[in-house]
Amino acid sequence: MVALNYANVSESDLIKYIFQLEFLRESGDISPKEFKSELTRAFRAFLKEQPNNYSNRYLYKTNAYSSLLNKFIIQAIGRICRTNMKADKIHILADITIKEHLNNVSLPKSMILIHEYNALVRAASLDSDISEQHNNLTDLENKASYVSCKTASYINQKLLYSSWSDDSKEEWLEIRQQVLRQPTVIDDSQLIDRWKPLYLQLPIPNNFYYFNRPNDSSNVEISFSNTNFNPLNENSVRLSELMKIDLFYKLFTENGWATSFPLSKYMLTPPMFNDIYKGALGEVCGKHVFEELNIPLIDLDVDEFEVFDFKTEKNVYIDFKFWSGTFTQDAEKEISKIRNKMEKIKANKVMIINILAPKDQAFKVQIQKDISIIEIPYLCRDNKITTEAVNFILGEVNK
Repeated sequence: MVALNYANVSESDLIKYIFQLEFLRESGDISPKEFKSELTRAFRAFLKEQPNNYSNRYLYKTNAYSSLLNKFIIQAIGRICRTNMKADKIHILADITIKEHLNNVSLPKSMILIHEYNALVRAASLDSDISEQHNNLTDLENKASYVSCKTASYINQKLLYSSWSDDSKEEWLEIRQQVLRQPTVIDDSQLIDRWKPLYLQLPIPNNFYYFNRPNDSSNVEISFSNTNFNPLNENSVRLSELMKIDLFYKLFTENGWATSFPLSKYMLTPPMFNDIYKGALGEVCGKHVFEELNIPLIDLDVDEFEVFDFKTEKNVYIDFKFWSGTFTQDAEKEISKIRNKMEKIKANKVMIINILAPKDQAFKVQIQKDISIIEIPYLCRDNKITTEAVNFILGEVNK
């Protein structure tokens, strides 16, 4: 690793250090938070703003460093043993500090190793007190956090900055179908390469994990044990509530969409769950209710795509939501965004419809003074479609 504790950190040093950090982050050896902290230190050292006594020695206690060290050891022992005049006994003098690194690496089973290297590893493993076993759980958490941050950036880029084309629209719709089919993936045989970037890997087959995502930013932390983080499971995305409604359960089984989260090796990242999966759940359920009411919904053209979900024949735009909190509180945060969207596509009226009722919330429709935004607090309550919501929607669309 480039040392940051000397007086002059050159531009070349800075660039090299950034690449080193990127490698460690992507391999799961450091968390996104550690990456950001080290990156800040690097720039401060380059600008001579950081004290010279800083040490990044902890970066050497990583799996990546242990792998590199083992590569050198294998090459060195291989060279001294690659001869047809080999001695009966090979004596290897090894520094005691390499013990922890010999114990930290799992080499591929297909790799054919020479006896002398295997003997060295066995000797190192005899003294387990000196060895510091690498924490595979931390590795997986770091990798999961990294993948989650990447998916968050991808979603933000698409929704905030993308100029939709027919191809990008088709890609987005395919992602929605994928997350509906497989919010969790049991094993590798059921996950094609194209969709792997959407998922994080669990340490053992399971159907939950924990995450922290401050202010819905691109910073996402994953934990498989920290209960102080937010849980993510089929209850937290309210899938189990949806499946208690016969109409929706039948819809999901007919389309091959997941009706539960089985024990799995992979799960969608938090951004995919919260920004894509929940939106897809709301959209397909809401559209199905409208179809049952014989109200045709029209897909939006490319120039309006993802601004809202659908529109009616009378040009009323429909946006289905999958909010879990109090509807009016969530809607207040969204009102300004909704108005900006309306201005963008010159929409005169938008109907915002939440799918599932928050606990103990009464059915009370909120209508803005200019009647341009109508907020329906929920379609479903107590495992059924509510009469109040149906009557209001029928009355509104038939005006």
